[in-house]
Amino acid sequence: MKEQSLQFCGLRFSGLAKDAILESPEPFQQVVTVGAEFIIEAHRNERLRRIIDANVATFDGQVPYAIARRKHPGRAFEKISGADFIYDVCARARERGERIFLLGGYPQSNAGSVEKMRAMGIEADGMVTGFIPYPFPQERLEQIRERIRSFAPNYLFVGLGMCKQEYFIDENRDFLAACGVRIAVGSGGTFEVFSGMIRRAPVWMQRAGLEGLYRVLSEPNFKRFKRLASTLKFLKYIDR
Repeated sequence: MKEQSLQFCGLRFSGLAKDAILESPEPFQQVVTVGAEFIIEAHRNERLRRIIDANVATFDGQVPYAIARRKHPGRAFEKISGADFIYDVCARARERGERIFLLGGYPQSNAGSVEKMRAMGIEADGMVTGFIPYPFPQERLEQIRERIRSFAPNYLFVGLGMCKQEYFIDENRDFLAACGVRIAVGSGGTFEVFSGMIRRAPVWMQRAGLEGLYRVLSEPNFKRFKRLASTLKFLKYIDR
């Protein structure tokens, strides 16, 4: 039997193929799409590291994925980012009459993504949380839970940003499973791309690992450039 996970940068990656995630018999799966920033944060944040190791972690980001391929030449695995995986989930939901709920993002990207899904023939709904600190106040948490409970989705995408979205799914996994959620994905800025609010880099730039550079060139500012440069720090962990 083939090993269903591999180690890279000191982390356990078990989301090696999108079909295996979608076809898994597990009643509930938390999917963490791990890019360079996640790798860096996980080495200083034990809680995030435990969540990655204990759940379905995928390779997100072309550079970490390409290096992992070189380090594991005999293994077959895919790059699975939130911006790609959401289309795979949409195709499956449309085919099977399943439901998708989107939590987080900006009002226009959340609403735009829900509208796009409905135009594809998918039962979809969403809710923005507002940019409030996490953990959410109890009243706000109950509002979120009630929206999810009443819609009873099969898939949940949570676009609250790194750590916040992973913590939310982890802390509410029993509740989500009881609502019928089979797959919950921490999806970062996926709604902004999916809705068309932000244009994604051309495919050749994605394959070259230049999506971050594309964002800097599209929306130039020092903060974004500093963030892009800092992602290279993950390289110091590649031999762990």
